[in-house]
Amino acid sequence: YVLNGTFRGGKPQWMKPMSRCYIRFIRDRWELYVSHHPSGTTYFYHPDQSLELPPTSGYTPAPCSGPDEVLSLECKHKAPPTSEYLLYTNQACPFAQQVHIVMQELGIESTSETTKLKMVERKLVDIFSKNDVTFINSYYKAYPSKIQ
Repeated sequence: YVLNGTFRGGKPQWMKPMSRCYIRFIRDRWELYVSHHPSGTTYFYHPDQSLELPPTSGYTPAPCSGPDEVLSLECKHKAPPTSEYLLYTNQACPFAQQVHIVMQELGIESTSETTKLKMVERKLVDIFSKNDVTFINSYYKAYPSKIQ
């Protein structure tokens, strides 16, 4: 599972790559949950509402899981990363759009309007007029050989 932005209450969620399977805070509890219509399926849940991150053990199997099945999680990170990055972009460049797609797939950018975990700030730049001085300085810092 990889970090995939935030869900209800601004709590982080993790998604199994290339699936609709999540570890997320939903229905006032942490769940191992598969998103599908009409209402998704919960496989395990943890009833402690006070936890900001999903616990590593203590999950209860839901009716669709076997009564003897156990879910335990191993966390590589104690908290979701909170550092922010600035991405200079525009709405026309296909390369910039590919970067946005990759960031969403890696879980470092969310398309949700309610996300509180904002790791990447997009700054739109006009490629046809005078560029922002900060952008130019950052560009030359990243590519010193391009200084003219």
